Amino acid sequence: MSKKNIPKAFQFDSLESFKTITEDDAFYIEGYASKSIVDRDWDLIPSDAIDINNFLKNPIILYQHNKSEPVGKAVSIEKRTDGLWMKVLISDTASTIKTLITEGILQAFSVGFILKDWEFKDNGVLVYKDIELTETSIVSVPANQDALFSQVKSLNEDIYKERPIEPQQEKNTMTDLEKLQKEMQELREEKKRLEEEKRLKEQAEKEAKEKAEKEALKKGIDTLAESVTGINDKIKEVEELVETAKKELEEKLEELSKKSPRVEGVPVDEKTIDKFMDKFKDITLMANLFKKECTDTLGFERLPERVKSVTWDSQFTTLVRDSLLQDIYNNADLFNMFRRIPSEVTTDTLPYMPGLSAQWESAATDQGFEPGKVNIDYWSIMSRLNYNYIVDEESIVTWMPFIRTDMVRAITQGITKQILNNSPTVTNTYKGATAYAVGAGYQVPIAASGEFLVGDVDAIRAAMLKYGVRPSDLVLVLTSAQFLSLVTADEVSTVDKFGPSATIHTGVVGSVRGIPIVQNDDAPHSPTGSTGEPSGLMMNTNFWLVKIKDFIMEWDKNVVTQRADLVGSARVGFAPAFPLNAGEIDRPIAVVGVNP
Repeated sequence: MSKKNIPKAFQFDSLESFKTITEDDAFYIEGYASKSIVDRDWDLIPSDAIDINNFLKNPIILYQHNKSEPVGKAVSIEKRTDGLWMKVLISDTASTIKTLITEGILQAFSVGFILKDWEFKDNGVLVYKDIELTETSIVSVPANQDALFSQVKSLNEDIYKERPIEPQQEKNTMTDLEKLQKEMQELREEKKRLEEEKRLKEQAEKEAKEKAEKEALKKGIDTLAESVTGINDKIKEVEELVETAKKELEEKLEELSKKSPRVEGVPVDEKTIDKFMDKFKDITLMANLFKKECTDTLGFERLPERVKSVTWDSQFTTLVRDSLLQDIYNNADLFNMFRRIPSEVTTDTLPYMPGLSAQWESAATDQGFEPGKVNIDYWSIMSRLNYNYIVDEESIVTWMPFIRTDMVRAITQGITKQILNNSPTVTNTYKGATAYAVGAGYQVPIAASGEFLVGDVDAIRAAMLKYGVRPSDLVLVLTSAQFLSLVTADEVSTVDKFGPSATIHTGVVGSVRGIPIVQNDDAPHSPTGSTGEPSGLMMNTNFWLVKIKDFIMEWDKNVVTQRADLVGSARVGFAPAFPLNAGEIDRPIAVVGVNP
């Protein structure tokens, strides 16, 4: 038999079995976690059947069986004649739990255990002979305990099938589910009978073959060969019959499974969640669009029945939204190279200041390190899809995978464009790296308008001083035309985007003097080659921070004009990794080339 971890809840009739004690300002409770009596389900757990050795190694007390919410520890455990008695110290941090206990709202323990051995008595009582205590929790008493116990017993129905008699009144009728289960059991027994018949036939054929071989040895080689051929034909015929019967049985079992009602409470495994994650993301976005709960959307309704049993709580919603954000990261061609900030606040204030110890083309050293606060503001990046008429849920559910991927790509491109911000005009609104560099005057003339040469790379890198020392910390962002003018140089190494070293998720298409090159047509450039306008950008990615918050989709509807705009948006923060001086960077962590 398989071992299972089973939560078993006990409720007490008075506070005498579960009382509070205050000793030296410490808060204790004591009572029975298990009673040695026959419960309403005709189950009995004797106290001497409970193995507490492993539990004593770490006697942590949980709240509501939540492993991430410990509230105390057992300081004393006794296996008494009438049950398992515990004295528990409640942590000072669990103030809410203390209040609920003091007010008499929480009055029960619940234990979880692994069932190792059991037996049924002649009167139908199920006696647990050997269980291993795995955990103990303080729990609230459910309004309908029968529901809880029914759920627990459904996990162990194979055990209850062994009950010799029915302790309660016999049922005169069978439910549809019981009929289906009985029919499936009969089919399994029929399958077992057929397999046993095959085994017996194979055994008989084997014995007949051995006998025939002995006779054939006496009659000669010709007689032996003829007998073996006949036996093989018979075995093949039997195997074909058995295979046909097995196939018919499997088809019937599958048909019965489809007729069976969905069983609530069966957990969905991680492999299934990964398989249906794109569906879950579409459902989440549809819930945003049509102002519904995720489980009320048409997308959820069309999930397979076994997948619908997923617990769609706040933790699962966070998992789905994290996957949506990861889609944005996976489609990025630039900002994956920057530092990410693992926080959820609107404005991040970081005590952060990186430092370097050498200077490009110089023997000077600088060991200065000045930590300070960095403020990062967030800006909305949006993508819009226009419809000529109001769209309902039925018409959009089929197209959600295409809409979601297009929106993600549009958001990704918008974020990259904002990070680069190729406009030379410096304003008080959102700034990208180019605007910061131009505003601070970190500009280097390039050799020729519309082109970008290796010498330009060296000149810009030298202008970055100590921030241009390590090639792995730098990134050079060029347009397609600028990259084509640079790629012919011997110092440039290209990357095969379709080979084993492909880097399609970062957008790196090559390197020059060890510096990665990102090709993006939103890079600083001047189509006309005007004098003094930006052309190309080099950044030290170690000194910039990027953050992406929640990605959502919403409708902007106009009933009068019968138009609907589908809008996707994400909150993005991008800033230098040190305090700004009067709103501008005061060190060359980003330098642009300018046309001569």
